[in-house]
Amino acid sequence: MFALQSVFVALMCFAVENGECLSLKSIKFPEVADVRGNVDLECHFDMEKDILKDIKWYKDNNEFFRYEPKRTPPYISFEVAGVHVLKGVDQCNLKNCYVSLHQLSKAHSGGSYRCEVTSEGPSFKSVSETGNIIVAALPNKELRIEGLRIDEKYVEGEQITANCVSDVSDPAPILSWYINTNEAPSKSVGEMKTAHVDDELGSVSKSLTLNFTVDKKMATASKVEVRCEAKLPGIPWQPQTTGVVLTTRHAATTTPIPPPRPQPRKKSNQNRPVLAPFLLPIALFAITFN
Repeated sequence: MFALQSVFVALMCFAVENGECLSLKSIKFPEVADVRGNVDLECHFDMEKDILKDIKWYKDNNEFFRYEPKRTPPYISFEVAGVHVLKGVDQCNLKNCYVSLHQLSKAHSGGSYRCEVTSEGPSFKSVSETGNIIVAALPNKELRIEGLRIDEKYVEGEQITANCVSDVSDPAPILSWYINTNEAPSKSVGEMKTAHVDDELGSVSKSLTLNFTVDKKMATASKVEVRCEAKLPGIPWQPQTTGVVLTTRHAATTTPIPPPRPQPRKKSNQNRPVLAPFLLPIALFAITFN
């Protein structure tokens, strides 16, 4: 509705005043905001020949901030659930309007935010643009992988076991394991467990194990990459990912030891002929008479 209204105003300006009138260029704010931080809202517009009457910010059609340049003081805040304007940070002029929100609430701060710019009479032209903000407890720390031997080679047939642990978040993250470029088979992935709970924010940390065997293909490639990924369900947020490249090798082969060669048998005195003792006197007698 608001987009159609802006288009209608722009067409009227072009038809009546050759396009030289109020136009809203853009609004800027994050699609997802961390509940522990602030949210900066930006509204950029061009008055052309028109005179600025006021700039208004709405959440779910409820006005929470207004800037009137002719009023003293020019800034006015209105109470809206989940919306707390940070004083002293707001800055508006004839081209831009910046507002910062703090003390965010997951239950009440998310929703539809609209900037509306209106010119002075007699035309009182108005243009606006709307966007949505989702408030969540985003992870502050990177994923970590535990249990791997980074500086040692894994041998073909050896088991690789790793554990992936996320930071706390709300909603709770969903973890996935990948081996090289493929998602790990379910038989290699354990059951997802809750690793830590932040009672203040109601956010949780998750962990997931991976266990697989180094096969011949992995050993031949001399490496295998394991990667863990974390997504927040229902949140348009860039998934976290971390990975490790492990070195692999084939199992060492042993050269068979040849059997020892047979050694030549030594001659033994036992094989020589031995004269019987009674033949010795006969031999001496024969020698004497000759």
